[in-house]
Amino acid sequence: MEDDGTGQDPEGGDPDQYSPVAKSGSIEEEGHPNHLTQLLEIPEGGGPPSGGSGGEEEEEVVPDGGWAWWIVVGCALAHFVTSGLERSGGVILLELQERFGSGAAATAWVISLSATLRLLFGPVASILSNKYSCRSVVVAGGLLVSIGVFVSGFGPSIAFLYCSYGLCCGLGKSLAYTPGLVIVGQYFKKRRGLAVGLATAGGGIGTLVIPPVINRLFKELRFTGAMIILSGLSLQLCIAGSLYMPLRKYRVLFQRKTTALNGTKRMSLQDDKESDSNPVLGSMTQAPKFSLLGILKCTLCSRKKDVQHSHQHNKKKLIDCSLLKNLTFTSLCVAILFLSLAFNSVLVFIPSLAGSIGLTRLQGAYILSIAGIFDTVGRLASGVILDVERVKKFRMLVYNSALFLLSSLTFVLAYITSFIQLAVIAALYGLLIGTYTSQKSVILADILGSGALTSSFGILICFQGIGTLLGPPIIGFLKDNLDSFAVGFYVSAAVNFLGALILLTGNLYQFRQTRKAKTEDLEMDEI
Repeated sequence: MEDDGTGQDPEGGDPDQYSPVAKSGSIEEEGHPNHLTQLLEIPEGGGPPSGGSGGEEEEEVVPDGGWAWWIVVGCALAHFVTSGLERSGGVILLELQERFGSGAAATAWVISLSATLRLLFGPVASILSNKYSCRSVVVAGGLLVSIGVFVSGFGPSIAFLYCSYGLCCGLGKSLAYTPGLVIVGQYFKKRRGLAVGLATAGGGIGTLVIPPVINRLFKELRFTGAMIILSGLSLQLCIAGSLYMPLRKYRVLFQRKTTALNGTKRMSLQDDKESDSNPVLGSMTQAPKFSLLGILKCTLCSRKKDVQHSHQHNKKKLIDCSLLKNLTFTSLCVAILFLSLAFNSVLVFIPSLAGSIGLTRLQGAYILSIAGIFDTVGRLASGVILDVERVKKFRMLVYNSALFLLSSLTFVLAYITSFIQLAVIAALYGLLIGTYTSQKSVILADILGSGALTSSFGILICFQGIGTLLGPPIIGFLKDNLDSFAVGFYVSAAVNFLGALILLTGNLYQFRQTRKAKTEDLEMDEI
């Protein structure tokens, strides 16, 4: 809900309808201790009640604009850093192999642990976001990532980097990544697909920019100097987190502004009427009087209400595992597990694949940048296209189709022999990965509603983390023992295809259940 500066609701309704002032029909005199408390007071639950829905969160009024776009900017910045670092895993892997002389499988665990823990700790990030706020959790995550990257620059062994880069950075990225998409989903409803597409586009830009930059830093500053620079880059996550204003606070500020504007108009109209009826009073215009004691009292009262609401908020379930009883949601989680096992392996080993066919490291980094360009295009295009009213009902089908196409591209990678071929496959891969990544939270909201978004997103990325943990080491093991990437890509393609089939099963079940419910409704209407 946007404020157009006129105090009128853009939907055409009465902006005062949920205000305690409107309910009482009058406003306390300015300076009275209850005056500002009235302006700040909102219904329990953080927002106006929905029309006849019993306060369901999906039906609550959401901003869909205003400060919500700054939330999108913050989420885009967080994705720029986290996705940029993660998609640079292949460049970092080659540098670690050269620095420590380790094998592909052992070195891949550094990258895999970091990416895995970012996802496995998703439920933890969701719990902390529910208990505290998205803002504080993301800032803490940014500090952890920065510390982990900095310490990794001085790591004496691969085993040390398992803890510093794998554990510390992975946990930090989880805290910085998960709350972003959750809060974007909460701030938007009508334009949720577009907002999420724009927010996650930062990840595509990060994939475009950061891998070549890291490759250049390794050449100019060596490993330690490059990691110090990346540690400073990671602090940008704290700036992103600072933009995540809690939705309840936004509603309080917005309602206070709206109520104050309408209260002022109401008082002005009353003064005009008195002036018309009594010329003497019309000439005795007085400025409103404020009582310092009254303002202090109302501030303490509103603070007490915030504390009480916080205690009530913390009593609710921190994460709802019963969501797994929904077959469609469970099939999506399993499909994402298999997909992440496949596509993370591909992204980690693309620079190594480029080297195996005679390309340079810089060309390998450029391949990741090409994937990043089309990743960004995929995120933006899918956000716009899948938000069109006629296309919304086919979102799950489009998402499922993207997974099937990804399995085909993974299979083709085994036959690549030139830079042009690899660049084309990387572009198509990036386009589909962008669609998959940006629409995850939108699909979850379609299946379960935005009220369950915090818990469902945490559970989903936990499944994704399991696949991310297993994928790169398995491909690295096959490469070390068979001296070829072909078998690894065949395995990835097969696993990806299996995940797409499982999701298709869930979609068919949901379609059947929806059709059955509609049929029953029609029969009841006829009766």
